[in-house]
Amino acid sequence: MTATELETVGKITSKFIDLGIDVKFTPPALAGPVVTLYKFRPSGRTRVSHLEQLAADLAVTLGVFDVLVQRRVGDTSVSLAVPNAQRKIVHFRDTVTHVQKLVNSNAVAIPLNFGVDESGAPFVEDLATLPHLLIAGETGRGKSTLLHSIIGTIVYTMNSRTVQLVLSDTKGVEFPHFRDAPHLSFAPANSVEHTLKRMEWITDVVEQRLGVIGAASVRNIQQYNKLGLSQLPYIILVIDEVADLLLGPKRKDSPAAQAELLMSKIVQKARAAGVHMIAATQRPSVDVITGIIKANFPARLAFRTTSSTDSRVILDEVGAEHLLDKGDMLYRSPTRPGTIRLHAPYTPIEDVVAAVGYAKWRELATQSGVSWPMP
Repeated sequence: MTATELETVGKITSKFIDLGIDVKFTPPALAGPVVTLYKFRPSGRTRVSHLEQLAADLAVTLGVFDVLVQRRVGDTSVSLAVPNAQRKIVHFRDTVTHVQKLVNSNAVAIPLNFGVDESGAPFVEDLATLPHLLIAGETGRGKSTLLHSIIGTIVYTMNSRTVQLVLSDTKGVEFPHFRDAPHLSFAPANSVEHTLKRMEWITDVVEQRLGVIGAASVRNIQQYNKLGLSQLPYIILVIDEVADLLLGPKRKDSPAAQAELLMSKIVQKARAAGVHMIAATQRPSVDVITGIIKANFPARLAFRTTSSTDSRVILDEVGAEHLLDKGDMLYRSPTRPGTIRLHAPYTPIEDVVAAVGYAKWRELATQSGVSWPMP
């Protein structure tokens, strides 16, 4: 342990003693690019819920922005995530190299580049197994950067015959750099009306595909593509601000009612057809993230929220209110217990443009029968 880590352990231990709390430090301290984890094992009558309520006291004691106190599933200790004095930047170019290796080895079907975990290890999920992803949190905390990382990684590592993208950007400023990517089925939708038309098209595709898959006596797109009859590409619908679609009067035939109906059809039936959805919002409220939405989006990412109530809406537990900015997030996965703290990669526009440019060149090279080694 470093001198700084030993000093931090001493300050935390002294604070617990002053408060009459019986805990014991469990070495080692785990230093990552953004935070350092310190584990303390409670004993006696110390309650974990009591420790979680001391986040503000510990932050003042250590002189840091915030401290996340979190119980780890299957661990007898409670972790305290303390922000590092010097934060290391997680770069998109470094993480996408790892993703390319996973794609080349067929370890993932649709890679989601989430950056790194608390220890700095690359963290990649497979959207095909989730099968949909909900992203929420305050504005300016990193949602757009994460979407750029996810889309940019897919464009860079996969060809358009395998994955097609349908993008919705009602603000009109988030996805223009992906306009020329060969993976796009349409230009990015920049209004609620255009987005609804794209969703109607997707529901028609889902019905057609389910008919084709059923006629082939298989259960899903993976089994169908192994038959060698024809290759159906995955389709990913990415909605940057889903609240623009869902907020408003829910009278019959209203845009909000249509959007809710179409979303329900897509998320409930589309997995077998190889259609997946990624929805993001900066309004983690119950009128946007309804019970139906949560039931069909078991994979959820939360950036910093203004309150523990918003954190519960997204993750079903507190914690997101203690996150930092610039891509710091908590992830609840349907395939892993508890929540995982992740750090999204910094994805500048230059990297997005480079990824799209490489994808265009790769498509042309493939059509011409020319090999295309990775740059």
